[in-house]
Amino acid sequence: MKHYALIGFPLGHSLSASYFTEKFSREGIEADYTPLPIENAEEVLQHCAKLSGFNVTIPHKQAIMPLLSEISEEARAVGAVNCVKVTPQGLVGYNTDVIGIRKSLEGVRLDGAKALVLGTGGASKAVQYVLRTDGAEVAVVSRSKGTADLTYEDLSEELIADTDIIALNTELFQKRFSFLGVKFFLCAVDPAGIDTDGKCGVHHVADDKGCVLRVRHHI
Repeated sequence: MKHYALIGFPLGHSLSASYFTEKFSREGIEADYTPLPIENAEEVLQHCAKLSGFNVTIPHKQAIMPLLSEISEEARAVGAVNCVKVTPQGLVGYNTDVIGIRKSLEGVRLDGAKALVLGTGGASKAVQYVLRTDGAEVAVVSRSKGTADLTYEDLSEELIADTDIIALNTELFQKRFSFLGVKFFLCAVDPAGIDTDGKCGVHHVADDKGCVLRVRHHI
């Protein structure tokens, strides 16, 4: 049996263990998945001998990088690692957000598209990387002045109407604009918030406004 884990601190909010345990059972994979609430990224090294790999969540997505013998191009460009493979040669780091975001955007024209990315965290950096790599014109929105291209106070209905793609901070955006004039929205949601019809509450609001919404599950 292979052993996998999640490192981060704290981990009380995470659904990863239940998600992967159910996935392994459903797909007949002989593996287990254990949360490891560690305060310092270096602590994972004492567990690696028995692990095939591990996921990384806050606050270790950057701190883990100096411990790795190899880092994927995408993870290096984003500046964060959220998945590590344990090999005899050392630890190899990846950023699977990039893979998931790119898959979520399949069929969407990115080359030449105008995009707003709401937020400046790790997921935001992954979205920015995918959009810019595929030719989109990206502006980043932050709550604080001087930390991004725009603040939320700078957003207007005219700017929204001139934007092709908006990503991430669904709750705040919906509160201010209710998807008015939005063509395409990429959001991250907890899988527990998905209805039996495969949609979350945000879907229904977006549908009513004629907005195409894609969900990137956050676990």
